[in-house]
Amino acid sequence: GAIGTAEVEPDLARLAADADPRVRSAAIEAAGKIKSAGAAALVTRAIEDVDPYVHATAIEALGGRAAPVPDELPHQLGEAYRRAMDDTPNDARLAALAAMAKLGSDAAREEIEKALDDRDYLVRRRAAELLRDAFKQDRFARVRGPVPSRTDEEYLEAVRQICDEFHVPL
Repeated sequence: GAIGTAEVEPDLARLAADADPRVRSAAIEAAGKIKSAGAAALVTRAIEDVDPYVHATAIEALGGRAAPVPDELPHQLGEAYRRAMDDTPNDARLAALAAMAKLGSDAAREEIEKALDDRDYLVRRRAAELLRDAFKQDRFARVRGPVPSRTDEEYLEAVRQICDEFHVPL
């Protein structure tokens, strides 16, 4: 009978501190389903986790909490988004955007609009989609396409070098 209640919080806290990020992520996902202050604190702390997938799980859990939504939640999610800016995977940033869109508030919309300047094309595009779908605002003109990492000349030079190395005629 303790599943889904605050009585499992000590076990979840222990699992949320496990060395394996998969265990931490599962614990945070479970904590996100418990409507208690202790579980909410576990989820909020997990946003700081060093593993990008754990903090993506925490952001999803935080964004999925039942009403009433605390006034500071859009800003918490925005801060979580900004902390995830250095992550190579974009999971946490995408999770933060989705969570903010669910809130539907002006503060959440403002945070999503900031993502239109993200370095990752997929994140910028998703922000524009969420603004369209959740807030009926067209911001696609601000979404710059993917930036190629090399010019055509640099690409051709790299191909030439590989062909030369393996003695393949170009």
